[in-house]
Amino acid sequence: MQAALTRAALMDLRGERPSARDCIRTACALLLPASAASILITFAFWLGLVLIIVPGLLLLARWSVTTPVIVGEGRGVFASMQRSRDLTKGSRWPLLCIWLVVLVPSITVDIWANAFFFSFGLTLGFLLNALVDTAQGLVVSIAIVVMYVELRQLKEGTSIDDLAEIFS
Repeated sequence: MQAALTRAALMDLRGERPSARDCIRTACALLLPASAASILITFAFWLGLVLIIVPGLLLLARWSVTTPVIVGEGRGVFASMQRSRDLTKGSRWPLLCIWLVVLVPSITVDIWANAFFFSFGLTLGFLLNALVDTAQGLVVSIAIVVMYVELRQLKEGTSIDDLAEIFS
């Protein structure tokens, strides 16, 4: 989902109308590397949170633009994680603040929504929870793409049109 949304968000940022077919095709082509990167990053994030909270959050900031690198630059899992590390270097604390602004309300809504939705019954609770989770996934995915675009512009002076050619 994140790969498809990454493609769609970048196309939208350059003023084009994203094609669902193109976005899904891109996501399917990059399913394995995007999934592998997501699993590795999630594991490192949770391990960092368990050990001491701050390292987990810094790892999240460090590798936060890995999926856009996979989608946009066609790199492999570890090369994309390295590229994300390079792009986020010097900007991790601001990125961490963005993540907190995005994740804290998201987690709060999720907790309250689950308690409320499941009071209507199990089936309806799962359905409503899936809708909320989908909306949260959209917000997070778009935030990640915007971070990637901004970091590329900050580090390399890359314009949205230059990025559009990469993603084409």
